[in-house]
Amino acid sequence: MNPVRKLGLGALASLMLALPGSASAHCEHKQQHQEHGAHHMGEEASKGRVMHLVFIWLKPESKSEKAVQALIAAQESLRTIPGLVSLDIARPIPSDRPIVDSSYDVVSQFVFPDAETMRAYLSHPTHVAFLKDPAQQAVARIQVYDYTIAP
Repeated sequence: MNPVRKLGLGALASLMLALPGSASAHCEHKQQHQEHGAHHMGEEASKGRVMHLVFIWLKPESKSEKAVQALIAAQESLRTIPGLVSLDIARPIPSDRPIVDSSYDVVSQFVFPDAETMRAYLSHPTHVAFLKDPAQQAVARIQVYDYTIAP
């Protein structure tokens, strides 16, 4: 089965709304991503299913189909982490629309039953090992968007 899957309607809407912020160093992301699990979410924001969107840009010198496929393959290990409801890994749809940012190379959409489960996922040994995977060497930037799905 091809690990690259089409994004659902909710994720496509999120892609159209999610414009990346300022560039940050990849190592900063790793630390922030791990620390994110320690942050307390407001009680209201932590209720319900949680989406964890991860947008990845490769270094210009590393942009290749081989690098993208290695990153996708490395992400497949994350499916084994307990509590994960679903994981979709995809590539951008090129667009001429100015509101659409299709500059990233890979996006992953994780769904968790609640914020507590997402926080446990972030510190899970498989996730921590993934952040150290050799495929990460090709990564220039990662932008994460976490949100609760509205009832």
